[in-house]
Amino acid sequence: MEVTFENSSGICSSAILKLYDRRFGTNLRSGEDGKYSPCRSQDEAAYQSFLRQGKMGPFLEELEEEYRTALIPPVAYEFSEDEDRPDGRHVEATARFEAALWYEADQHFKDEAEAYQRLGDLQGESIPRVYAHSNSEDYLSVNGILIEKIQGFNLRDLATFLPVPSDYAEWTAIVQRAVDTAHEVNKRGIILLDSGPRNVMVDLDSKTPFIIDLAQCYFKDRMFDLWEKLGWGEDDGDGNEDEDDEDPWYAEVGTGTR
Repeated sequence: MEVTFENSSGICSSAILKLYDRRFGTNLRSGEDGKYSPCRSQDEAAYQSFLRQGKMGPFLEELEEEYRTALIPPVAYEFSEDEDRPDGRHVEATARFEAALWYEADQHFKDEAEAYQRLGDLQGESIPRVYAHSNSEDYLSVNGILIEKIQGFNLRDLATFLPVPSDYAEWTAIVQRAVDTAHEVNKRGIILLDSGPRNVMVDLDSKTPFIIDLAQCYFKDRMFDLWEKLGWGEDDGDGNEDEDDEDPWYAEVGTGTR
């Protein structure tokens, strides 16, 4: 969402406000089959009833425990409604689906805010500057991050955006700089899960690519802590530790040597 704000000097500037709202988002509300599930009035009513009954806290504790211990963490659509269920369970399933969506949206917000903080030296150079962000734990509020607007075009539109670079070597250079930017992010211990061309904006004047979406990422230090808790890399019983064979890979993840 593009917004206009007045800075301390009284000058109006444009920025992008990213909102993390469980009620919207094509990918967030899509199931395994890719079908989009819009938030209807009855879905919102079921969710708010779920909150009033005090069920949100215990549900989130259950969900966070699954995230901590499951090899493959659950996703929101696993809690979605089932048409074959009786009415009571149908409404409960809908509420749990909306609650799981709130959790996913909240995690995306927290991860992106932390990623921007960790990548402070890249702000304004290869990722947008962050101007401000909210921080509410209210289950009915919507968190957001206010970031710099990159005046340009999306990398996926490189071949169609006008004026198209006339020199194909310039195309190659733009794409290579985008790859180098992902490399720099990775070197700082952040592993992007969604680094497609649609998540890169190219500045119109400098032709500098900016990665604009950091919400879906892993933090290298937390990944390795989790692997240790799960026992990965422990002695496999033949006198060798599993991690021996993986040491080069361990070193390469987050350092960009691959």
